[in-house]
Amino acid sequence: MYGPDGRIPALPADFTPLAIRAVDRILAPASELCDLWGETSDAEEWTRTVTTLRGVLTRAAG
Repeated sequence: MYGPDGRIPALPADFTPLAIRAVDRILAPASELCDLWGETSDAEEWTRTVTTLRGVLTRAAG
C-alpha cells in the first residue's frame, strides 16, 4: 500500500464529504474511468483499492 512518509496535514472540514462524492462518481456504473479499469487485468485490485479509500474517508467523516 502506498502512502505518505510524513504526517498528513489537517484538511478542511468540507474536504472529506467532497472526496467521498468524488470516489462515488468514480465507482458509479456510468463512470468511464471504472469502465476503462474494468478492461484491465488489474480491475479487481483497483476496485478494492478505491473501495478501501472510500471506507477510510467515510470513517474520517465520522
